[in-house]
Amino acid sequence: VRAILQQADNLRELLESAVPLHAAGFDCARARLIEGDFLLPDWRGREADLIFEIPYRVDNSERLALVCLLIEHQSRPDARMPLRTLVYTSLYWDRYSRTWEASESEGKFRLPPVLSIVVHTGPQPWTSPRSIAEMLAEPAGFHQFAPIWAPILWDLYTHTTDELAKSDAMLLQALSVVRAEGAEREEFERAFRIALTRLSESAQPGSAQWSDLVKFVLGWAANRRPPGDRSALQAVAEEAVTNEVHRREIQAMGRTIADSYRDEGRAEGLEKGQAKGIQVTLLRLGRRQFGEPDSATIDALTAISDLDRLGRLSDAILSAPSWNELLTTL
Repeated sequence: VRAILQQADNLRELLESAVPLHAAGFDCARARLIEGDFLLPDWRGREADLIFEIPYRVDNSERLALVCLLIEHQSRPDARMPLRTLVYTSLYWDRYSRTWEASESEGKFRLPPVLSIVVHTGPQPWTSPRSIAEMLAEPAGFHQFAPIWAPILWDLYTHTTDELAKSDAMLLQALSVVRAEGAEREEFERAFRIALTRLSESAQPGSAQWSDLVKFVLGWAANRRPPGDRSALQAVAEEAVTNEVHRREIQAMGRTIADSYRDEGRAEGLEKGQAKGIQVTLLRLGRRQFGEPDSATIDALTAISDLDRLGRLSDAILSAPSWNELLTTL
């Protein structure tokens, strides 16, 4: 989701859905993604957030606006979301203020406009706080002094699968598959087919947006649905489009996805084989060192699949005094 929202057409379509009265003013083709550490030195845990500077037209002039997209796909949304958006905005305004002061500008100081949108694609409706006011503890008498701040919530759950698929926005057509993620197999296949048909019908010739969104839809289905459904879903995808060029692209994408899963399976199998070999060696050396292990010890050792930890056990086995001491090696 983060990747497709960095594409200008998808970003524009999200803004049209979230803030329809204001979206036309944004020039999304010139949006600049701000790297997270520009605002926060430690950006870990926030990598899904997207922060853009986007030119916004006002009458005959243009100014930069900050647009924050916080993408949530958790079943239990972040209860601190309003605070998180306020922190980003405050840091951005503080940096802007210091830059303005250093420039010794004689113009009137004005903060750049900010738009914060929480993009919630989770399987349940958003139930966490939507504003700073909802997060405040007692005493209630202090609440009047707190900042008034509430990001816009764009909640996928409030849109039906059919409503999304029938939209003119290709982004929403693709997100209809996300909305149908938890459906029964037959219902998911129906939503999957309709989404790909609508995307093919809506696409302009040579559309990069179409390619990105179809990759997203195919990848989402491959990753989020049972592995046994993959070949059937690929067949559905190829049948869903009448455009021969699109069908060939979908076939190529399907092969790429299948190859990636085969490579992943081979790598996983190789890692399992390496782990098994180390476990066998540790058992053989341990029998010489400590004597015959009981069944609980064997189970504990063979349950360790992490190659790094198995390597540390191999280093420790000659100095450890017992099976129990060996297995405490982390």
